[in-house]
Amino acid sequence: MFNLLYMFRKRRYFRSLFVVSATTKILILLFICLFSLHVLAMMLFEGWTLEVALWFTVTAGTTVGFGDYAPATGLGRLATVFLIYVPAIPTIAFLTGRLVDKIVGRRERKLKGNWNWKMVDHIVFINYPNIGGDIFFRRIVEELKNSVSMTEQKIIIITDKKPDGLPQSLVDLNVKLVSGRPNSEASLVRAAVDNAQKVVILCEDISDSRSDSLVFDIASLIYQSNNDKKPELVAEAILETTKTRLQSLGVASILRPIRAYPELIARTIISPGSEQIIESLFDSDKEECLKFTCHFNGLWSELATKIILADFGTPIAVELEDGSIRANLRSNDIIATKSVFIIVPEGNNLVPEADQELNSLI
Repeated sequence: MFNLLYMFRKRRYFRSLFVVSATTKILILLFICLFSLHVLAMMLFEGWTLEVALWFTVTAGTTVGFGDYAPATGLGRLATVFLIYVPAIPTIAFLTGRLVDKIVGRRERKLKGNWNWKMVDHIVFINYPNIGGDIFFRRIVEELKNSVSMTEQKIIIITDKKPDGLPQSLVDLNVKLVSGRPNSEASLVRAAVDNAQKVVILCEDISDSRSDSLVFDIASLIYQSNNDKKPELVAEAILETTKTRLQSLGVASILRPIRAYPELIARTIISPGSEQIIESLFDSDKEECLKFTCHFNGLWSELATKIILADFGTPIAVELEDGSIRANLRSNDIIATKSVFIIVPEGNNLVPEADQELNSLI
């Protein structure tokens, strides 16, 4: 119980919940005075002890009315009517309503992104893809949550495209929202960007290179902050020129927007630099991933060692005899392969005829 109260205190839950207006303070004071006067009246008119008078006042004021005690004198009954039934009970109802409204309003402001989040070491996503954004973010967040190092990671999204709140699929994943223009300093403050561990700036529209301008403006705004501690930035860039400009700012990781593969962004967040490895698999510049026919039966470690020592490249996966693809094999896995996928380094001009050479090697 004490740990729970301490947690609430650390999160400033009670402090924000019980910040009350002057009217509410007056009503609370009135309520305390009425209850205190009624307790004194019961002790004076009915001859009750403090414990009994307090018990009856509470049960009468909360309309529970157990009936175990009741005033017998006329003055006691009048005191109950004019101190409890007429003013105190409506006051309690009014205060209860104010508290409920505050709790509901607080929740509504959070859901609709109108809340100042007091987070530290969280991840902030800026911008919301124009097409398929809900599914895109759900896949990213699920990928992050599946990582051992980020199971409990707190996540905030800044966008002006969700005025009614995030979809339930993201709310269930405990993703928070800041509703406002992504390049607004106020939005960045409400998302506690200065205290974030990482900030991911997405392109709003990957079909429009002008989205790069917004990405660069947001990155510049974050780096212009007076806070000495700067979050690590991950940014998308459509044009190579934008990539160069972002690098000059000091952006840690820059990648091309690939909406069909949001896991790439998740990998970049979890393991910075992995985006360069993955992107190299998609093009023919420098390293290239090629598939070679390879009939082998034995340990994966033996096949991988022979390929590397022969300077063919780095084997990353195999196609088994049943047609299934396996990657990330263990050294002692026994495999029967039909083909092998190799990352061929630049300058190693392997051609399909190399299949014969590879098979003769193994």
